Amino acid sequence: MNQIEKAKRFSELHVKGTPLVLYNAWDAGSAKSILEAGALAIATSSWSVAAAHGYGDGEAIPIEFAEQIVGRIAATVDIPVTVDL
Repeated sequence: MNQIEKAKRFSELHVKGTPLVLYNAWDAGSAKSILEAGALAIATSSWSVAAAHGYGDGEAIPIEFAEQIVGRIAATVDIPVTVDL
């Protein structure tokens, strides 16, 4: 699924009256586990990504490093990923 298809799929998952449950991944391994558990999309949280890599939340993790982590997460799964930086 390419980026445009993932964006369209993510939009389609937002259905009034049917909440979309998103589980937070903090690295590629957790994203893979979430996918294998049946998730339709994956989220990240700034705190979990930062803390898993030894940083505090609140802009303490270098943005380039956060981008690498999120890139690995997105490359590991073939479902939409939403990012909280």
